[in-house]
Amino acid sequence: MPEAATSPTAERALLEVRDLRVTFHTRRGAVEAVNGLSFEVASGEVLGIVGESGSGKSMAMYSMMGLIADPNAEVTGSARFESTELIGLRPKELNRFRGSQIAMIFQDPMTALTPVYTVGWQIVEMIRAHEQVGRRAAWDRAVELLQEVGIPDAARRARSYPHEFSGGMRQRAMIAMSLACNPRLLIADEPTTALDVTTQRQILDLIRRLQGSYGSSVIMITHDMGVISDIADRVIVMYAGRAVEVGEKQATVGAARHPYTWGLLGAIPRPHTRKTVLPTIPGLTPNPHAMPSGCVFRTRCAWAMDECTQTPPLLATGSDLGHLDACWLPGEERDELRKATLR
Repeated sequence: MPEAATSPTAERALLEVRDLRVTFHTRRGAVEAVNGLSFEVASGEVLGIVGESGSGKSMAMYSMMGLIADPNAEVTGSARFESTELIGLRPKELNRFRGSQIAMIFQDPMTALTPVYTVGWQIVEMIRAHEQVGRRAAWDRAVELLQEVGIPDAARRARSYPHEFSGGMRQRAMIAMSLACNPRLLIADEPTTALDVTTQRQILDLIRRLQGSYGSSVIMITHDMGVISDIADRVIVMYAGRAVEVGEKQATVGAARHPYTWGLLGAIPRPHTRKTVLPTIPGLTPNPHAMPSGCVFRTRCAWAMDECTQTPPLLATGSDLGHLDACWLPGEERDELRKATLR
């Protein structure tokens, strides 16, 4: 049975993903980068997807957008954007959605932006690819967008090249480009990576403000539970290609039920503490060619037991039916274990 990250938003979902799987066929055998992921995104919602590098967060989004160019990759399952099935669409058909309906803020704007064209030119081309407007009108719109994302002297800076922008300004330019056609869904792939904490705060505030102004839904991909607790409405915690915990932010952050989520929460730096070394999750993420049987987290879990050799279903184990986790630990022990772990 596919793992389901269901929610009360299912009936009014803008995006509905079911049993999404991304498999790479290699000489050493098949590797499942995404294994049975299911979730919904409602109109106007911010969904946070969090996990370590290699957990399948970005891969799931790239597969849905048709951005995996590897001929050895196989994508199965369903990703319905309103009434349209995205999985299996030809590139020409997907182009009707990419940019205009679904836009993406990539992790590294320096590689996402073309270095030989000005920032303004690239935004203009984005607008004209999806809308029947003249170059002058598109240019005025590009300058307006750069102003809206907080770039000073936007009319002049629109004629600058990406290397003439700082990291934070390049990220703002990427956000401006993503919003150029007023998309219904905005996918932000670790937009604060490699930025200083002040700029991170500004970028998150900007995304939240623009999300409110444009009414877009947002999928925020990150490895940082601090970002999730700041911006998300609902949360999916991913590990080794699978969803291991799903729920509203207050429940997932404030009353986490999976040991992996406890590890992520414990790694958040806390003010007014004298700890010089942050807690870490022991061990390493599993080798994709040699995944452990059963619970994929059991080789790193301090509470692993015999039952963990069987794959746990993603179910509600507490009183909150919308808060799901995939763990065999007895439900009545979770609260005490969490408090002891995160004290």
